Amino acid sequence: MKSAQQFKTYWEVLVHNLPTPYETEFTNFAFTLGCAGTNQQLEFKQPSLVYEAQIEQKENIHLICYFPIDKKETAAPALQDWFWKHSPQTTFQWVLQKERDWLKEWKKHFKPFKFAGFNFVPSWLFSAKKFKRSNSIIIEPGMAFGTGHHATTQFAIENLVFLASKNFVKNKSIVDIGSGSGILSIVAEKLGAKSVLANDNDPDCWREAAKTFKLNQAKKAKVTKKQINEINKSYDVVMANIIDGVLIQLKEDLWRITKPGGFIILSGILAEGERAFLQDFCDQKEYKLIKETSDSEWYSCVIEKLK
Repeated sequence: MKSAQQFKTYWEVLVHNLPTPYETEFTNFAFTLGCAGTNQQLEFKQPSLVYEAQIEQKENIHLICYFPIDKKETAAPALQDWFWKHSPQTTFQWVLQKERDWLKEWKKHFKPFKFAGFNFVPSWLFSAKKFKRSNSIIIEPGMAFGTGHHATTQFAIENLVFLASKNFVKNKSIVDIGSGSGILSIVAEKLGAKSVLANDNDPDCWREAAKTFKLNQAKKAKVTKKQINEINKSYDVVMANIIDGVLIQLKEDLWRITKPGGFIILSGILAEGERAFLQDFCDQKEYKLIKETSDSEWYSCVIEKLK
């Protein structure tokens, strides 16, 4: 019979209702008992048109502490004693966990899916026998990069497909601002764009987009390291799937790089503030609102630049 160590198990200590002022003192104490790490369960808020998410300040916090399998015998009574002395209202629970290869576990649950006429297929499942390259977007999702599942990405894809149905994408120039892993850029190329430029301010995104383009054998999509204010060319379609506060910060450049008669696809806008967003983004511009898409949380739109 195998021992616990052979099964590579470990302990999670779930700590509930720890007064915030005690956080540092408690975690320091936990590390003296052999704790290998902690994880605080944070909650965030984001006021409309404010880019930086803000941590919700709570009187009490919840923590997870990770202990090696052989530390419970000495750590459990010491933790109980600490809580009795400092925070009697705090509760904690020991939960035995088995170590996993989280990347492998995650891959098991990531399946190909269809959306807007395209197959979105993780690279490890792509096969030319099962999927046609012409309507498949091959992705290699990572922790910090898109998979195509998020509503803001799907809204942007829907809007791009809509423009393609009106013959406003084929043989047109496209720029993808805040391109991330380059999924929207690949969709644009698949829809017949003449050229696609992927722009982001994060070097990791440059690498991920280049990887995505290689996986999809892209010939017309390119990555630029230029910032948006350094882009001098104007485009038929400008895509920007970025949180609304950043869209407001970039609005003058987004309008500048859109050709007269061209289109701007915007996504990443909080639905509760879309009217205020549009008023600010389109202030003193000559435009036509072509299409709107939303759910309970997110809003996306297509705007035509008239002049």
